[in-house]
Amino acid sequence: SMQRFEQVMKAQQMRITLQKKAIYEALISTCSHPTAEALYAMVRDDFPKMSFATVYDNLRKFTDVGLCTLLYVGDGVARFDGNMSAHHHVLDSSTGRVRDIPTDNMGNVHIPLELQGKVKDIQITYIT
Repeated sequence: SMQRFEQVMKAQQMRITLQKKAIYEALISTCSHPTAEALYAMVRDDFPKMSFATVYDNLRKFTDVGLCTLLYVGDGVARFDGNMSAHHHVLDSSTGRVRDIPTDNMGNVHIPLELQGKVKDIQITYIT
């Protein structure tokens, strides 16, 4: 939500600009797991002077502070996910579409012994 965005940005002492708000709003308005290019296309009409680098740099900052997740789902493209609830992903290899799968009924995930106690996050991508 935009309230969470503002809380995190303030806690990280990051300036809240109209451009950053627009990028984040575009990200959380879709469940398509967009690329930086797709998000740039979504906001450039409202901000014609904004560069692609600005969009990409802000997305990386949002990732660093926990506002979104950077995904590599097996299609070789970096995607961004504004849904920070626990979930996994399904990549439809014929269409390239990525969708969320709730983790409610997943059961336990096996963590190798050498990684136990070190894993910060688990993201599973199912490819169909």
